[in-house]
Amino acid sequence: MVVRWTRKRSNSTGREQGYALGVVVENEIPKPGAARQDASVQLGVVEERYLAANVRSLREFHQGLFWASVDKNLDELELCPVKRKQIEKEVSKKIPRPPEDWALWGVICVPEFDL
Repeated sequence: MVVRWTRKRSNSTGREQGYALGVVVENEIPKPGAARQDASVQLGVVEERYLAANVRSLREFHQGLFWASVDKNLDELELCPVKRKQIEKEVSKKIPRPPEDWALWGVICVPEFDL
């Protein structure tokens, strides 16, 4: 499987309009005579404005939502553990996994600013 990144205009409107970054895994080219499988699967999407936010907890929250989607979609692919780790490592080069408590941002909502 090959990891590929996409960048498309986001669905946001007005001043907030920007781009969304997505990650897709593509099946390697099947051997002749092999059963045809879906060519690609989108694992997750996140708007670039959240990745560039200098409010650390907000950035980590959206990274967490992204990784929740990636994990769910990787579970559905039922890959061998080695292949899954390779894909996770490749994705984390661009969007790192947030800390374990990323989901608490909505409850705590104490912003930490990057200067």
